[in-house]
Amino acid sequence: MTSSIFKKLFPQNEPLTLLIEHALILEESVKLLKPLFQSYFKQQDISPQANKISLLESQADDIKFKIRKSISSGIRIPFDKADFLDYLHNQEHLIDCSKDIAKKLSINQVILDQQLTEKITELVDEVITLIDYLENAIKAVKSVIYFSFSSKSTEQEKEEIATVERYESKVDKHSLKIARNLYLYKNELNPVDLIFIESVLLILSEMGDYAENAADLLLSFIK
Repeated sequence: MTSSIFKKLFPQNEPLTLLIEHALILEESVKLLKPLFQSYFKQQDISPQANKISLLESQADDIKFKIRKSISSGIRIPFDKADFLDYLHNQEHLIDCSKDIAKKLSINQVILDQQLTEKITELVDEVITLIDYLENAIKAVKSVIYFSFSSKSTEQEKEEIATVERYESKVDKHSLKIARNLYLYKNELNPVDLIFIESVLLILSEMGDYAENAADLLLSFIK
């Protein structure tokens, strides 16, 4: 019964439904970063993960165009269209970041010691968790609408958003700490490799920023 009501409220080509579909692709692409880095640190072929991320990015682009077409057709949404499209833009950036990391790692192999690889792997895990929280938050928007913006569902959504913001701070601090530790190896690593790994860490940190920006926009959805 509830499922049929949701289908009426959120048909297949409804912008919010498409946005959540876009978020699911984001989550899948970000989760591929874990095996991507694992293969990279073992000096193994990363093309299977890189190619899959690239394919997912193309699928996300298709959904993005559907969303824009749906909105431009005049379909009504219970949000400010500018905020909605800004959210899509941040979500798109997150998928692009996954693709950028995969492309970067495919052009330069850097051998790092176990301590550094473990710290970077922990950071990747934190980014994956952060995106998982963001996906939960955008899916929860449906419930807020379904329950007519009830105070209980709205407060639950605000807590989801707050969790994203707390985790972004954790990712930011961890990436900065790793970057500082990285320079302890400046006499062991080629300067080009040092800068290369730093640039990868920067993208992971930026993913936290984009996720936080997206979470802030979700607040405007439920006001």
